[in-house]
Amino acid sequence: MKNFISVIAITTSILCSTGAYVKLSNEHTECATPVAETMTYMQEIKDDPQQKPKTVKYELPDDDTDFKTYMSWRAITNTRSAQYKLQQEAWTDENGLRRVGDDYCIAVGTFYSSTVGERFKITLSSGTEFTAIVGDIKADRHTDSKNMYTPVYNERGKIISANVIEFIVDTPSLPREVRRAGTVSALDDFAGNIQTIEKIKE
Repeated sequence: MKNFISVIAITTSILCSTGAYVKLSNEHTECATPVAETMTYMQEIKDDPQQKPKTVKYELPDDDTDFKTYMSWRAITNTRSAQYKLQQEAWTDENGLRRVGDDYCIAVGTFYSSTVGERFKITLSSGTEFTAIVGDIKADRHTDSKNMYTPVYNERGKIISANVIEFIVDTPSLPREVRRAGTVSALDDFAGNIQTIEKIKE
């Protein structure tokens, strides 16, 4: 039997050549973060990239957190939103991932942030560490009761992963293995569960 994986609250589907059927969502909330506030976060990154920030550690789901979905940055179309303004300052790396400075652009649930431009340090079980900037906010109706993650189910309706972070990408530039799997975890650097997620306090 072919594996069946689905992510709830879906508007876009991808049929993976591996036989997995992965559903992805591009529907997120347009938060009311002032553009000026977002630009302040970005300026802090540019002014002192070597500054060692303080961090605040956040709770993680008890479930597996390896599955890391993605959304196209072109799905952000409200030109007056902080999300859109942030993407005008972002660039696409060799793996098709959108970045601001060295930070990866991600979407998270409101448990972690409701402010575009906030920054996080993320450590994976593999030992990989990277910083990320909030580029979009997941709608509460698409996440669990704590608004921490989007559940990923198998064909029996069992949760197989808690999708905490969703990478913002340039879809045509993604490696084939990522598009086939439907998860950025197909890249060696991003494989593994999230061990810690810490908000950076500048």
